Amino acid sequence: MQTVAEQLGQTPHLSPLLRKLRGVGLVVPDDLRRLAVARGCSHYQQPGDLEKTPDPRTEQVSNVELAIAMVTAAQSFDPILVRCAAQLLSGSDIKEEAVVRLAVQERAVPVIRHIAKAGAEMDTEDGAKWRRLLALLPAVPEIPEGRLPHRTRFASLSGVIRVNGHLQRTTRSVWLRPEAHAQVQR
Repeated sequence: MQTVAEQLGQTPHLSPLLRKLRGVGLVVPDDLRRLAVARGCSHYQQPGDLEKTPDPRTEQVSNVELAIAMVTAAQSFDPILVRCAAQLLSGSDIKEEAVVRLAVQERAVPVIRHIAKAGAEMDTEDGAKWRRLLALLPAVPEIPEGRLPHRTRFASLSGVIRVNGHLQRTTRSVWLRPEAHAQVQR
């Protein structure tokens, strides 16, 4: 399987973050997705996820570390991991400075910039957060179109809503965020 770096046309590297996560039982990429699901990213839940999830506390693995681990240059590329990382980074507990520090260390800046650009454009509730993140991240070459999930994949797009008892077509989008009750860490 291709790494994130190879998907973006870059050279992979060894990740200190992935080494740390393996030390707490998060060995395969799907372990990261399952932990993110347990922490509120239920949009990506699959049957049996919660029974199989290693349970490091946030003191051991923060949500920023978990999100960056899903998109580090050394990670196996999976569009679901990129989308799940975007949802996790949308949490109210995420500090932009921590994201930048770890993204630079893990060579994940291109992916985080891609997510932040989408958030700045589509997140009607917290676009300012994404613009702050973009301002803090170093500039990197643009990623060729189609290498990462389209910006609409980070949101739920409703096609029909009920207005005054009547169904109407709409193109309203709702940026995916971790569920609030799950953000209180185990």
